[in-house]
Formats: sequence, structure tokens, C-alpha cells
Amino acid sequence: MMHQRPPAPAATPSTTLRLVSDDRASANVSEVRDLAAADVLIVDDEPQVREVVATYLERAGFSVRAAADGEAALVEIARKRPDALVLDLMLPGVSGLDVLAKLRNDGDEVPVIVLSARGTEPERVAGLELGADDYVAKPASPREIAARVRAVLRRSKPVGPTTLSFG
Repeated sequence: MMHQRPPAPAATPSTTLRLVSDDRASANVSEVRDLAAADVLIVDDEPQVREVVATYLERAGFSVRAAADGEAALVEIARKRPDALVLDLMLPGVSGLDVLAKLRNDGDEVPVIVLSARGTEPERVAGLELGADDYVAKPASPREIAARVRAVLRRSKPVGPTTLSFG
């Protein structure tokens, strides 16, 4: 007798789901919901980039804030720490590299995805060595940026209990 799988539920705006195999579905549904509720701060001096990335992340279910320069980003971070940061490097005033260095020097391990027109290998390596969790060269697909945000959030979530007890 063949066993037929029930049809997959339709995704709604409040529950953006990935297609997963049946054996992983129950574990990943709550994970994706938790990730989709994350607060993402986009820092870019180009209004069109901020708008397109913000719109796409909001449609994916993320809560999104935006800043146009490094100083505004630091103010937003101090006001409410984001769950992830999409950060351009070439910003007026306080640069994205300065923002990243300040975060890491202060011990803040917020996941940071650099989104920059500076995409040569030495520049990507420098950004990663300064503490970025990922690096995407412009122009970039908003869909790819959303996938990378989900990936860094998954990696930043604790994987188990912080204490172990033995019987």
C-alpha cells in the first residue's frame, strides 16, 4: 500500500517557510518562524539599496530598521540591539569598517553581513578578518541577502543548553 503525503500548507506572510523534507519539517518550522521575527538593521547610504533590501526582508517576515550612515547606525544599535546587521562599508562620516570595529571591540557579537561595492578578494578578506560574519558584493540579489541573513541568524542561535547536568 502506498502512503501519500498530505499537501504542504500554504505559506502566509507571517510564516515564511522553506520547503523541507518531511522528517525535518517540524524542527524547521519553529526555527524559521523564530528567525523571521528577527530585527535586522540595514545600514547603507544609498536610499534605493536601503529601500529594496528593507522591502524584501519585510516581505520575508523580518522586522527591519534602517540607517543612512555609521553614526546613525551606532545610535540605532545603542537604542535597540538588532538581531543582525546588513552593513555597507563606504558610509559618510563613520565608516562601516569603523562601526564593525567598534562593535567587535565592545564585545558585541551581533551577526554582521557586509554589503559593499568593495568586492575584491583583499577587501572581502579584510572585512571578514575584522569580524564580519559574511560578505556580499554589490550588486546583490535581495533574495540572496535574505538567505544570508537567515543563515547567520541560524548560526548565531544557541544549539543547546548552556549548562549540563548529570544524574
